[in-house]
Amino acid sequence: MSKTKTVYVLNRGSFCKLQNQGKIKCIRCQIEFEENDIIATSAASQRYCYKCASNINLVSGDVTKDLGLDGAFKETTNQIRKISQKIKAEKSIKILAIEIIKESFARSLIQSKNLTGLACAAIYFATVLSGQKNPETIASHLPTSFRVIQKNLLMLRCILMNSKLLEKFDGSYL
Repeated sequence: MSKTKTVYVLNRGSFCKLQNQGKIKCIRCQIEFEENDIIATSAASQRYCYKCASNINLVSGDVTKDLGLDGAFKETTNQIRKISQKIKAEKSIKILAIEIIKESFARSLIQSKNLTGLACAAIYFATVLSGQKNPETIASHLPTSFRVIQKNLLMLRCILMNSKLLEKFDGSYL
């Protein structure tokens, strides 16, 4: 496997840039890229769709590893443990928050710049899901603003749509 590669999600800016350069197709299969596709770039600056990059061993085939998200998952769960201990949250809240993150990472490519905010949102979400009274009290003790919690909470809710974890959640406390 080549060590000089880049794997990334094709965001709107990168997509438009490639479109303007006329480099919007996989060099191997000639399928056109779309916004939010995962692509790999070789040392020779050739762009491949993730499937072709995997076939030629340019990438490992493990999307979370290739995008560097495995470290983000570990860091987020460590943050949940630390914050839960610091605010003296119940063990069931900590366990549910970790389950929320585990299922979210399994379902989607989470790209959060603020892993502490993501951990806080998971703790808050777990508090609400467990039926605790006054989750605002927990939110006030979390080491991030409520705005950051809301932003990450909305992302988690979208990712976990139709999940068994959300069966009891009615959408309040947003």
